Amino acid sequence: MRPVSTTLTLPLLLAILCDLAAAQGTEMIMATVRISESSSTATGFVIAGPIPTENQPRRCILITAAHVLEKAKGNEVVVDFRQKTQRKNPDKKNPDKKNQDKKIQDKENQGGGFSKAPLKLKIRDGNQPLWKKHAKQDIAAIWIEPPKGVSPPTITVAHLATEEELTAIEPGDLV
Repeated sequence: MRPVSTTLTLPLLLAILCDLAAAQGTEMIMATVRISESSSTATGFVIAGPIPTENQPRRCILITAAHVLEKAKGNEVVVDFRQKTQRKNPDKKNPDKKNQDKKIQDKENQGGGFSKAPLKLKIRDGNQPLWKKHAKQDIAAIWIEPPKGVSPPTITVAHLATEEELTAIEPGDLV
């Protein structure tokens, strides 16, 4: 039996690693949300919460800057998730210029895309905040359930950098 050539193995390994990195990048994009209320807009990200017990939906955790929730005027904010849209088949019967222009203008028709999936999130009960704030940092976390039709994120706490990993990063490092 001949050993596998390293000239074949290395490109194959690199292709697999690139595919995994691209999948994780897509997951990070899907986990990023927009948070808005009457006077401001911010961003946050959603990570998967603990695995639920029977007959309970999987809850997630919204992470954002604490000042975003503190400065919100009402008891609710709107959290915009991304929802994958279905791919639509372009018109194959009539590939004329008009059809080509339409495909360029409508990216969803070129192979799917995303649409907003808004969710109203209660952040206060009267004057009592429903989120938890870090004792020293401008970070807040609150339980959230993604809207119907939106896949819950697969990003977990294990994907987040540790303090040791963050202190090892220097300006200009590729991460």
